[in-house]
Amino acid sequence: MKKLLLATTAAVLTFAAPAFANNSNSTVTQTGNSNGATVNQAASVTGSTSGVVQSGNTNTATVTQADDGTGFAPNNISGVDQSGNNNTATVDQNSQTVWMAEKNDSYIHQSGSANNASVTQRDDGQKSVIEQVSSSNTATVAQGVSGVPGYGVTFENDSSIWQGGSGYHSAEVEQLGYWNQSDIIQGGYAQRADVSQTGHDNGSSIEQYGDFQEADVIQSGNNNGSAIYQDGINHDAVVTQSGNGNDSDITQNGDDQDAYITQSGNGNTSIVNQSNAHNTAYVTQSTNNNISTLTQSGTYNTATVTQ
Repeated sequence: MKKLLLATTAAVLTFAAPAFANNSNSTVTQTGNSNGATVNQAASVTGSTSGVVQSGNTNTATVTQADDGTGFAPNNISGVDQSGNNNTATVDQNSQTVWMAEKNDSYIHQSGSANNASVTQRDDGQKSVIEQVSSSNTATVAQGVSGVPGYGVTFENDSSIWQGGSGYHSAEVEQLGYWNQSDIIQGGYAQRADVSQTGHDNGSSIEQYGDFQEADVIQSGNNNGSAIYQDGINHDAVVTQSGNGNDSDITQNGDDQDAYITQSGNGNTSIVNQSNAHNTAYVTQSTNNNISTLTQSGTYNTATVTQ
């Protein structure tokens, strides 16, 4: 499997507006009822841009934007669009050591109800998109690290989260390295996905349909790729990549499948395909340049691969 190349989602950030140096720009439009919006740009030295649109009811949006005076305005761009009801959106952006006019971009769209979205962006060049079109979902994104000396080493991460279906999903993305990409799609009902990327040049893709899926991806190495596809009921997939240049591909259909992949070596490939029900796969690749292909189409099978 080739390393994942996830397209940037920055193109959907439609709230960006021109701003001049040392000048911030805030636009709030409220056409619904009982909404609350708070925008704080007092600590933005170079300048930031924020747009909040609330056409639903009883929504809350809080945007805080700051920068250290480097780069060109706007250093931070935030867009919040709440057309549903009883949603909460929180955006905290603090750009630091800005290089080559890279900006932090965040866009949150909530058309469902009772959703919670939180985005924290530090350093520079971070991009986050959260779309919650069903109800009772939670999405949390943390990108970059504050106070990194010099030009920083936690820049230009990209995260996209889409939560639809019947709702009650949970997604959490932590990107503390650089040039990492994460894409999470949650349909169906009550899915959970967690991604942690502390290395660089990693890619993660998670697609969840059906009900009660769980997926965890931990990428502390570099140049790794992980793809997880889950459809059916009650699957569990865990991928841990601490080595470099590894690829993992997991496909789970049917019911109650479990797959656990650990890649601490370099240049390894793991492919797991599970269908039917109640299968379990363990793959451990601690040496280099190995290939594992594991297919389980029956029921109650267990396979262990160690390379």
